[in-house]
Amino acid sequence: KVGIGIESPNPETLRLMNKNNAPDDVEKAVALCREYGIGTEGYFILGCLNETAADSFAYPAYARSLGLGQALFMVMTPYPGTGVFGEYEAEKRIHSYDWDLYNNFSPVVSAGGMDCRELVGMMAYCDIAFSRLMPLLKRRGTMGVIVSCISELLHVCLLLRVNRSLSISDVEEAVGGALLEFGAREGGSVKREWRADPSRKPLRPVAFRLLLSGGRAIDFRLGEGGGRRELCMTPLHTDELHGGSSSFNGSGLRLEGVVRFAFSLSMDRLMAVLYQSEWLRNNRDKPFEKALRFLPFLADRELLGSAVQMAGLLSGGLRGRRPAVQ
Repeated sequence: KVGIGIESPNPETLRLMNKNNAPDDVEKAVALCREYGIGTEGYFILGCLNETAADSFAYPAYARSLGLGQALFMVMTPYPGTGVFGEYEAEKRIHSYDWDLYNNFSPVVSAGGMDCRELVGMMAYCDIAFSRLMPLLKRRGTMGVIVSCISELLHVCLLLRVNRSLSISDVEEAVGGALLEFGAREGGSVKREWRADPSRKPLRPVAFRLLLSGGRAIDFRLGEGGGRRELCMTPLHTDELHGGSSSFNGSGLRLEGVVRFAFSLSMDRLMAVLYQSEWLRNNRDKPFEKALRFLPFLADRELLGSAVQMAGLLSGGLRGRRPAVQ
């Protein structure tokens, strides 16, 4: 896999950043990698002085149009001693001089009418809007769909967790708000289709509810018919939940539980597991070495504790028939 510093789909932004990325060149680079079986990950920068929130909302669609396998949406970080630092300081847009936050994932500037907290929300939105929750369509059964949903949410939560100025409730609010914004921009109810595997039995209907803070929720329904699968994601608000206007019979999951799990993870151990998983993906023909590489994890009490927590999260999601509204 190769990483490509695309930065922005906006030519004026690229000019101001002294970047020579031509859109055609980026498209050709991604296509060439695809032709030779090389994965691609595009890197984008939010929070440029000349861009608005509307410009930022366009980033995920642009990233998908390039055919990228993965995308990482970071925030402008004006490192001291650079011209960018001088520009943001002159505009009085720098709001923190805590150098530990200067890491591309912790907004310390305001730009485009967005303050630091709104830029956190934009990072979460772009991550969700890029994936469009498509991995959920490929799962079978309630367990598989909930596991996939937790995986998608954890990806966003772990990115935001890098920002040590954010609390659990801050991350929950940012991710929940991003999910609702995504739904609103899709017309109020997100629908996705994916061609089903004709050699397998049709999927039984799956339904579960993701509970957010502030009495909000999102209903997920996955069904199959006519050789296609359809995922529906419907945001709900307090009046709909309490008023009974939305009939629901399925499992339930709390976003707060996913966020708390993300905060409980040891980042060092998580990186070790991810590194070994990457090795496994590239060495599928070495079963003995696979076992040797993962044996040490079985003796790691902290990792085992995290595994137990994850099992509890899944169990709670599967048990939670029509979960109570907060």
